[in-house]
Amino acid sequence: MKLVQVSLRTCVGYTFLWILLLRVSTAVSLVWTTITYDDFQDGWGNFATVADSDGDATWDAQALRIQNNSGNRSSVFLSTPYNVAAFQDLRVSFSYHAQDMEDGESFLLEYLPTQSGSWQVVKRYVAGIDFSNSDRSSLSIITFSHRMDEAMYELTDAANIRFRCEASSSNDFVFLDEIRFQGLEIVPTESPSTTPPTSMPLRNPTNTPTRAVEVNCPLDRSFIPEKFEMGPYADDNPNDAVEDDLFEISSIAYSEQVDSNGLRYAYMVSDKEQYSLKVIRFTANTINGNPINGQGFGVAAYTLFTEEPLNDDWEDISLGPCTDINTTSYTTDQTCIYIGNIGNNNRPPKPQRENLYIYKFVEPLIGSDGPMDQIVQFATIEFRYGNGFDQSEGRYYDAEALFVDWTGVVEGNNNNDENQGDIYVSTKGGCSGGVGKIPVSVHRDLGAGELLSNFSMARVVGVVDVPIIAENVNVQISRSCRDGWFGVWTGADMRRDGQLIAFNLEGAPGSGGSVYFFPRASNQSVREALSGQPCNFVATLAIGLEDERKYEAVAFVDPAGIRLAHVSECSGVCTPSVFEYDLEYIPS
Repeated sequence: MKLVQVSLRTCVGYTFLWILLLRVSTAVSLVWTTITYDDFQDGWGNFATVADSDGDATWDAQALRIQNNSGNRSSVFLSTPYNVAAFQDLRVSFSYHAQDMEDGESFLLEYLPTQSGSWQVVKRYVAGIDFSNSDRSSLSIITFSHRMDEAMYELTDAANIRFRCEASSSNDFVFLDEIRFQGLEIVPTESPSTTPPTSMPLRNPTNTPTRAVEVNCPLDRSFIPEKFEMGPYADDNPNDAVEDDLFEISSIAYSEQVDSNGLRYAYMVSDKEQYSLKVIRFTANTINGNPINGQGFGVAAYTLFTEEPLNDDWEDISLGPCTDINTTSYTTDQTCIYIGNIGNNNRPPKPQRENLYIYKFVEPLIGSDGPMDQIVQFATIEFRYGNGFDQSEGRYYDAEALFVDWTGVVEGNNNNDENQGDIYVSTKGGCSGGVGKIPVSVHRDLGAGELLSNFSMARVVGVVDVPIIAENVNVQISRSCRDGWFGVWTGADMRRDGQLIAFNLEGAPGSGGSVYFFPRASNQSVREALSGQPCNFVATLAIGLEDERKYEAVAFVDPAGIRLAHVSECSGVCTPSVFEYDLEYIPS
């Protein structure tokens, strides 16, 4: 994270909360249509020029095999070209396994727009970087189109795909299996594929953490994201020691409030512009009548004056219930905004921080005239890492993910004492880290202007671990703490029904990061949900967005969780942007 150097002539700092105005879902949905699928159990299906498998396939005894770097055994392609002109994007998913491929050797996925054209490289998989021979099976999902790269991948009426090996010996093999070739179509929104889930089966009666039934999990997502670039800003007052730029956007959260046109408001904070105030409104552009790209413009600002030294690193923002029971400060029907000053806790030569902060205030009501600039009064929750975290001297944690429990445990006996309004903070990494909880009981009556001092936050979940899944680029984007690595979690959000938790995992360069979803039954605690396995589906942006950097945050756009948003921080190498796309669920 970058830090803003500011004058210390005053002990009072101020920061800002961006308000964004976003359009709601459009009148179309995006659906993946399968063009071909082959698992090779009954022959070679849609592929030509193949060599028999020797049985060392990914999951079954039959698979395509490519080898060496020349001859008809070095490549496989579809026996018939296909008409893909009506699609928006193309996607190829497949599993593979390598044998005796030396580091630096590779195989490629290629695309042929026309039969008289030249093969175009979609993705090169390099041994020692993207895969190793010891990997029993790997999964890759590649999305590409002419829209993403105007110099390549024209979608025509006679297109083909090919896998080609670039090795050095006839004993260098790559086995390919379960190859699915798909196209993305635009269809009316009446399609049931985006129907949100209405309920979820309860967990097993023994309370053993387990994978929840996939009915509550997203199945897929429409790839075409709407991209909203944050507009450039000039420094209105260059002498005020305030940086009026948009280099680092750290978080985003969406309100249920909408304007007269149905445009939804959202909130942003920046970990770089902590001493200036910017307000954003998103407007959409169209390509062939379909909303694709837009830009952010200012509409209003909420300013927070903070008494503690320096607003060090505001890394995540969450909306959630203010309280679980009516108090003198809040009522159960109020929504609060929570901002986490929880990041960048390992930044020599500055000292590490033992105490971190969360700011809480009631979400202001937005009238018919739109949001108004205002100074907000807020409560401050000061906390430190307590029981369950490493208590070694000088051992503190960096965190960028925060979410608030919308529901608590709503069915059965609440033996875990989990309630709506509980705050969860996930460390960014470190095998001794994990997820801590600040219960609503300690802040439910903490009113504006009040401070909760030095709360010791206990760890309720160890490092959130996910299986090694690589999508779009086949690299190890998630790592097991048991193997000496850890996931780099940079954002989190909970769906408003409390039954799905999203975690953003910082990915390898060009991967755009990944979002893992943890399902949660209505009688299941957050601790149990995060101790179990995530959904099979992993959301990424990846291909076509390689110019973006550092996907810092994730948020559900609408209360039903049909739409998801990513935020790219960029760190000065691109224009910070928000990307939205729809998730697909099992129809209810």
